[in-house]
Amino acid sequence: MQHRLFFLELMFLFLLLGQLIMSPISAFLGSSAYDLQADGLTGRQIDLFTQSGGEGPSTPDGFFGPDDEVCLFANVSYNGWPVVGVMVEFEVRTANDTVFTASGEVTNQTGTAAMNLRLPRPETLTEPLYGNWTVTATATLAEVMANDTVQFKLLHLIPGDVNHDYIVDIMDITLVAIAFSSRPGQPNWNSRADINRDGLVNIIDLVTVAIHLNQKSW
Repeated sequence: MQHRLFFLELMFLFLLLGQLIMSPISAFLGSSAYDLQADGLTGRQIDLFTQSGGEGPSTPDGFFGPDDEVCLFANVSYNGWPVVGVMVEFEVRTANDTVFTASGEVTNQTGTAAMNLRLPRPETLTEPLYGNWTVTATATLAEVMANDTVQFKLLHLIPGDVNHDYIVDIMDITLVAIAFSSRPGQPNWNSRADINRDGLVNIIDLVTVAIHLNQKSW
């Protein structure tokens, strides 16, 4: 009888110890899984953005002007870890929803695929192309497709915006003044300061800046 009681007490002690050991482990695993989900690190992730912003799923970007270079980046991860060597398909659509360009790029050692895009020059742009452009990046991870989009606005350049910062101000007047009376090939020549494209930076270009002073593209 005493041996039986001793055996039952021993079994109870083992069960109690097991509960004491497993409870913190279960709590730790549960909180860790929760933290991963709360931080958005679980599952397949692709984050598309440009050099001027747009980080985060489907986050809009800023704006660009004609002939600007847009640098596209897509960070690809699985459960928070970068995915190396996966193909990312970029598709760029204009403001009138036509495909401008598309390209496939492979992720590097940090899980990032990159693509550079040159926007059309002002003389080739028509009115429907101005406005919100949309870029989509798509990758297949563990046989499931993941994607993200980013939008940026293509703005008109105001005549006199020599430095292409989307506002006509004292900086543009200064640039025209520096290039004043210059022609192509001369040391102080600046093709952007030749606003009317007549091959000479002169009073006409300076007056154009003055007319549009303090105007903005947005």
